[in-house]
Amino acid sequence: MAEEVKIEEKVAKLIREGKEILDREEKNGRYGGWAPGCLSTDQIKAIYKSWRKEFDEVVEELKANGIVIAPELSAETEQKILFFAKEQGYYKIKEYWHQHIEELKKIATPIK
Repeated sequence: MAEEVKIEEKVAKLIREGKEILDREEKNGRYGGWAPGCLSTDQIKAIYKSWRKEFDEVVEELKANGIVIAPELSAETEQKILFFAKEQGYYKIKEYWHQHIEELKKIATPIK
């Protein structure tokens, strides 16, 4: 039987993976924006969607343990906004991602 991963490790993994992707995008971009070498909007959206799914699962697990994170927008609402904000989608994804990483950082210290 597989060993269960601690919630602290899940939070740390989400923070680390999200920061790595965003840092790489910043490094490849120009002046905080998209440039050749960056992921396309569709690529970053697909990666973010997968990351956000893990984020939501961790949020539910945290709630079950009495730690509440209340993201400003649900994943469904974010996806609707991203659908209509096609031109700004790349920047919106990065904005949401940064926001959720900060939410995780705020609770990461207390659960250690």
